[in-house]
Amino acid sequence: MNDTQPSHINPHDYGIEKLRPGKRKATIAFFFCLAVFVAYFSLITPPGAFVKGTTVTIAEGSSLTQAGEALASAQVIRSVLVFKFFVVLFGGEKKIAPGDYLFDTRPSVVLVAEMIASKNHNLPMVKVTLPEGLTRSEMAKVLSQKLDGFSVETFLKQTEGKEGYLFPDTYFFFPGATTEVVVQTLEDNFLVATKEFKNMNTNQFADMVILASIVEKEAAGDSDRATIAGIFMNRLAKRMPLGADATLSFITGKSSSELTLTDLKIDSPYNTYIHTGLPPAPIANPGLASLKAAAHPAKTPYLFYLHDANGTIHYATTFEEHKKNQTLYLK
Repeated sequence: MNDTQPSHINPHDYGIEKLRPGKRKATIAFFFCLAVFVAYFSLITPPGAFVKGTTVTIAEGSSLTQAGEALASAQVIRSVLVFKFFVVLFGGEKKIAPGDYLFDTRPSVVLVAEMIASKNHNLPMVKVTLPEGLTRSEMAKVLSQKLDGFSVETFLKQTEGKEGYLFPDTYFFFPGATTEVVVQTLEDNFLVATKEFKNMNTNQFADMVILASIVEKEAAGDSDRATIAGIFMNRLAKRMPLGADATLSFITGKSSSELTLTDLKIDSPYNTYIHTGLPPAPIANPGLASLKAAAHPAKTPYLFYLHDANGTIHYATTFEEHKKNQTLYLK
């Protein structure tokens, strides 16, 4: 043993120096900032290949993972996992809204997640007005002219048997709104608009909608709706045919002025000239005013009415009075 071996080792002898507390904190802060910087650019920012103005379509029924994959495929986000984390954090994982999403700046994954969670498509909405009294086919034509992703065929298939239950209104849709979204929106709006009639039983409600659809086509204005509904109720009570041109127009496609004596004899349950009672289903989609008129028809002595050349309605209590009106106003 070497008796001259020192009793302690001096770090300076080996080039080793303990870091002072201040310097150690600075080093830790540097590496922490570096880690945050790397994480930010590797996880939070969009990929380098991101192109401003990118539009991503999220398909109907997409899961959160599928939405993330679509965004990653379009180079909007880097990590699907990080995207999902923030969407869940924002509480938007339950229902992913389908459609197009526009990314016109370089968004962080946090912003992308917030957009998806809040259903913010970042696109100007398209205004579509569906007037009262349109049929499903007429609605489909209007919608197809406004919405790029709308399919007339799909709309007619999905709304089969729903004539009368698609609420006419002014709507705002995203340009890429799917046909499914449009149908659901029209149906949901109908349910909201008809809440006041929720106390009716199923048959009463169905009859009200059918009657309202005829009133919608036959009335000249709001002031006439309740009276027209009252006349139809009087005729139903007496088991008289409704005699509404609108029901014939529904099956022939002709306007009231184009109907012929042959048309009046068409054997169809929608021909209210030869069949008593209401037709089997609505002939159009009525607005709220006509629904209210059908639910609360006016008490009136009238059984007959006609429209003159200017669209004004003339009423009659008896058939003799009605014939006089025909002579006076249908020249």
